Amino acid sequence: MSNYAASRGPTRQISGGVCGKCSEMASWNLFAYDPYPDWGLNPDDWRKFGGPFTRLAYHVKVKQVTDGLSKTIFMGEVRPACSKHIAEGWGWSHSGNGLVATIVPINYDTCNQPPMPSCRCWDNWVTDLGFKSAHPGGANFVMGDASVQFISENIDHTNFNRLGGKAEGETASLD
Repeated sequence: MSNYAASRGPTRQISGGVCGKCSEMASWNLFAYDPYPDWGLNPDDWRKFGGPFTRLAYHVKVKQVTDGLSKTIFMGEVRPACSKHIAEGWGWSHSGNGLVATIVPINYDTCNQPPMPSCRCWDNWVTDLGFKSAHPGGANFVMGDASVQFISENIDHTNFNRLGGKAEGETASLD
């Protein structure tokens, strides 16, 4: 088990329904690449995912990180006790396969939310796949150049997703 997970960047996760707190996800997905581009049998589709890591065995090359290694999130902090995906370690991480997305805002609280059985949120199944830490105000991230950066949970969500993307050509900053 680890307190760091690899980044899928702004790649949409499982669509979890639109009731209750799940309705927040509709706005988050505005930033997302196509859902599950790294799912299925066509390796040509795997290149379309937003971040540096994917669920299947597609190897991203450094030259594919055209937004710059210092401006691309490769890994970030997670809280295993607050995520069904990460709680069992990478070997048993359900369909997230140890990967977390920038679609969910930093430190989005899944530690204190009750399950939502009346809608298709699968007990916070999607929101569990966000970066979070026990640090007040943000989380630590490993960038592609191996630097570690503390990023505020108040970062503009569009900017956060730009930092998660490897090649969308948008300007991103750590502020």
